[in-house]
Amino acid sequence: MNDSELELWGRCEFDLGGYSYDDVKMSGFYIVARIWKEDNPDAGEEDKAKFVKKFFKGFGNRPSLKKGNPSSTIPDPLVSMLVSIRIDNEFEEKEITKLHRASMASENLIGALLEEYIAINVIDKGWASCWGTTIKATDFVSIHGERLQIKNKTNTENSSSNKIRAGTNIDVWHRFDARTGKTYWEELNEKIGQGCNLSEDEFKKFAISAIKNNPDMLNLEGV
Repeated sequence: MNDSELELWGRCEFDLGGYSYDDVKMSGFYIVARIWKEDNPDAGEEDKAKFVKKFFKGFGNRPSLKKGNPSSTIPDPLVSMLVSIRIDNEFEEKEITKLHRASMASENLIGALLEEYIAINVIDKGWASCWGTTIKATDFVSIHGERLQIKNKTNTENSSSNKIRAGTNIDVWHRFDARTGKTYWEELNEKIGQGCNLSEDEFKKFAISAIKNNPDMLNLEGV
């Protein structure tokens, strides 16, 4: 099924009256919808409507547009106390706590920015982000039915992820090797194909530009 055929199929299958043509194209909705329909062959109109709403809510809340949520956890004061002692009280405990929480919030944001950077650059190559976590255990799908999980670091993989992928065609890619600092963009470019040229330098530029344009994506309230 080519792009035109896929669009015709999607228009017949789903009611997209509340969403603009640009958003439908930019989000890669039809690619993801095709895979979702394969996974849910008996879905009725109500199920389809829920899928559409969830997908576009995720697309509309991508990090370059949304305001981040403030931290809802209480920091353990012992963490800052131990660090302060270890570095000979170079920083006050309050400052250590603030820096630690800001770093944690930033690291969480990087994963979301990573997926948005990839999504922007692969849509014209027949791949789309499963915005709103609309496809189980899958972050990206292709027009040919390929499925891909994106992991920011090698140490973010857990046993449940492995179990979910077992017996499926879901592939996995890690951006950053937590032991060596190496990045694996060449491997991702090979998976995407069609001259894909994603890189660490371009991702960094995207992330920096995104937070400058929308500082509120990294919510430091309460940090």
